[in-house]
This record gives sequence, C-alpha cells and structure tokens, in this order.
Amino acid sequence: MASRRPARQPIFWIVLVGFALLMWAVVRSNTRERTRDVTLTQFMDELEGDNIRQVTLTASNGSGMLDALGILRKNNELVRSTVPSDYPDLYRTLREKKVEVILDADSGRTWQAWFIYYLPFVLLLGMWVYFMRQLREGLRGYRPPPGPLAAGPPEK
Repeated sequence: MASRRPARQPIFWIVLVGFALLMWAVVRSNTRERTRDVTLTQFMDELEGDNIRQVTLTASNGSGMLDALGILRKNNELVRSTVPSDYPDLYRTLREKKVEVILDADSGRTWQAWFIYYLPFVLLLGMWVYFMRQLREGLRGYRPPPGPLAAGPPEK
C-alpha cells in the first residue's frame, strides 16, 4: 500500500498543470481584440471607401461562405462579415483598392478547443477513478463491529 502513495503525487501535478493550461487558454481567448460584426453591404462600403487595409478570408465548414475579417486603416478596428465564396465584385474591389488579402484554410479544431471541450469529462472520470480506489483501499481495513447490528435497535 505504501508503494502506491508516491504515484499519486505526479498525477496531481499533471492535473494541476492541465488545469493551469486550460485557464490560460480561456483567459487568452477572452482578451483577444473585439470584432464588430457588419453586414455584407457595410463591409463593401468600408472597402469601397478605402477604409480597410487588410482582409483575412477563412472558409466556413464547406458552406460556400467565407468569413471576412477586415482591419480598418484609421483605428485598427476589426470588422467581420460573411461573404459568398463566388462573389467576384469582392475580389475585384480588393485588387483595385490594393488591400492585403490573406487566405486562411479552415483549420478545424485546434488542440486548445479539444482541451477545453474534453478536459472536464477527463477530469470527472479521473476523480471518479481516484475516489473509487480510495474507497476500495478504505474498505480493506474495515471490520464490522461484533454483535447483532442487523437485528435493529435494542428493545427496552
């Protein structure tokens, strides 16, 4: 029983480090720059008004739409819109206004997303296993008290 005791300490530190990474990912995702969602018309108006200096186009899960994230020239504000992938006026306007275009493939889930979604289940499973082992070890030394306890309370 003493040989199992030291093995628990590394598991505790692994869980603690995992929890710290999870907190870091959550805090980091909440401190990103806020984006302003705009309609396609507003996005094109900003683009034609020469207010956008950079656009990042990202595919949206095979739906035929692109997420367009633009950075405004005057205050570096982020504006986001959804545009059809087969919209030639957008590409023509981007070329005419000499806007820097970044094409970003849909990367799917990152390790941080996987970590955030599945870590609670893994932690619950780990806690359940830990408590079941504790319970089993605690019951090994349990001896029922002598006497007829199953018969109920003593009569007066």
